[in-house]
Amino acid sequence: MPGRCVQTFMKLPTIFILLLFTLFCRESASQAPSCSSLIDQLLSDLYQKHFFNGAVVIGQKGKIIFRKGYGYANFQDSIPFTPYTRSDGGSNAKTLTAASILLLAEEGKLKLNDPVQAYLPNYPYRNTIVWNLITHSVGGLPDYDYFFEKAPDTAIVTTSLNLDILNKNKPDLNYSPGTNFYYDNVGFDLAALVVEKVTGESYFQFLKKRIFNPLKMDASFVRPARLADWKQSRTIGYRYQNDSLRLFDIADREGFYGGCNIWFTANDLYHWGESFYHNSILSDDLIKKITSPVLINGMPSYVRLGAWYAGKTKSAFYYWGNVAGFYSWVYWDRNGQFTIAFMTNTAMPQWVRPLFTSALIDIMEGNEYLPIKEPQVDLLDRNNLKQIVGTYNINKLGSVEISIRNSKAILKLNDGMEYQMHMVDGKTFYIPGFDPWISFSSLKEDKFQNIYWNSTILQTAGKRNSN
Repeated sequence: MPGRCVQTFMKLPTIFILLLFTLFCRESASQAPSCSSLIDQLLSDLYQKHFFNGAVVIGQKGKIIFRKGYGYANFQDSIPFTPYTRSDGGSNAKTLTAASILLLAEEGKLKLNDPVQAYLPNYPYRNTIVWNLITHSVGGLPDYDYFFEKAPDTAIVTTSLNLDILNKNKPDLNYSPGTNFYYDNVGFDLAALVVEKVTGESYFQFLKKRIFNPLKMDASFVRPARLADWKQSRTIGYRYQNDSLRLFDIADREGFYGGCNIWFTANDLYHWGESFYHNSILSDDLIKKITSPVLINGMPSYVRLGAWYAGKTKSAFYYWGNVAGFYSWVYWDRNGQFTIAFMTNTAMPQWVRPLFTSALIDIMEGNEYLPIKEPQVDLLDRNNLKQIVGTYNINKLGSVEISIRNSKAILKLNDGMEYQMHMVDGKTFYIPGFDPWISFSSLKEDKFQNIYWNSTILQTAGKRNSN
């Protein structure tokens, strides 16, 4: 009888009840997949489909719960890609450069509102302050192709050389300094040059002394400018085309750094993310500044002061880097006390990226994740971008306006700042600063009717405004 069972159970000694409860919990836990098994299942599936080749390191509360490599760092020589394999971190360098500037400001060695020309006298644009260099508000300096075209054919393209080229040619900016967001690699290179001017040390020496050594990021380094100067075999960049592996490697003669060109291991990148909540080398006040919101001309930027994007919770932040076949990503949650870091070298497909990173976070947060399936969207016509022009209402976001200026697609969310849209494959735009991958479907009267917004923190969709 149910009533009698309850009475009998209630008469058992308390310690016995606790023992039964513990055994029950252990049995239930053993039946549910662990975080590590779910992560391995996800990565193994992506590896089999050629969507992931690299290494992942994940930890929580100071302990590693997952550390594993998949595939090869060098396919020709069959060199495995492990969590200790050095690989190109791309724009993750920006988080280190911004932290370096903010650290020097905390120590009173510079001020964020100092004119850039106080440290770099031949910088040609007035009304630019150090703060602009690390907030993508310089106004839109040319990207690296411009400088390679202007530099001598055999020259190492350094930041100092790029600065001379800027001073000589004075290319027009897209915006006046401090008036609008424009994703700027060279601004961070100039910030690294400011670090050198202030400290009298090389950028790498400063990072090694203040960040790498204290965090035991022993494998991290600034790459040699010439590929011939690498002392050891290195990780090679590739991409898959119709299941066929092709070379997609870094360029030679890259002597600039600050916005890119730092090589990490997945293990080292993990330590960088973990340091913001566990055994931190930075003060709490500095971490608050690094994660603080940025206003550009009174409008909010979606990149924090320390060059991090906001994550799925208020205490989480992330950033990523991409160059040639290399893709790296780090996410840390201060309240959740977990960090995810990975490095890859086979040009992960663009549509996979936001779904994959979102899935990793969901697993760590104990949530179900969306299946990683290619969106059913339409091909884009590069020669007819008017098909995407218009205003869309997007669920959970609001009103998105897309326009064309000088043959470039521009996006504004809820009458905010303008953001450049970059076509990254035949179906997808990527928008630095917002960090979504955007695609379209349902072409009607030469206008797409549906829009899809996929990012690490939000997957949603919307429709063209009929007004």
